[in-house]
Amino acid sequence: MAFLLDTVTLSELRKKQKANPSVLAWQSAHPGPGYISVVSLNEIRFGIRKVWQSDKDFAERLEVWYQDIISAKDLLIQVPVERAIAETAADLRYDFRMGYDDALIGATAIERGFSLATRNTSDFEGTGVVLINPWEFME
Repeated sequence: MAFLLDTVTLSELRKKQKANPSVLAWQSAHPGPGYISVVSLNEIRFGIRKVWQSDKDFAERLEVWYQDIISAKDLLIQVPVERAIAETAADLRYDFRMGYDDALIGATAIERGFSLATRNTSDFEGTGVVLINPWEFME
């Protein structure tokens, strides 16, 4: 089974050994490459820009992490937004009143046949997105 990692899951994994133990156990149980939407890259980069003025040290650590993500192409495969994803996202936005970013991430999971690994399952319930919550993982 292939997993699309939501931004919140990527952010938790950034903490490495300080991450939630269930998330770390889930990651260990599912080795192999993960997939990330380019929308998550947008969200992370926006977050870096947002904290740059208030906490430059943290922003610089986030920038290093961001560079690690984009260079780990064999471990974190980047999925672009294609026409089918954009069209499905429009349907999700209309039918479920989803935000733009969540709709694109959910549509990516649907169109590519991925399960979406997220803590924010309520944002996607009922949409047809197959969900996994790594925070609730039990070995």
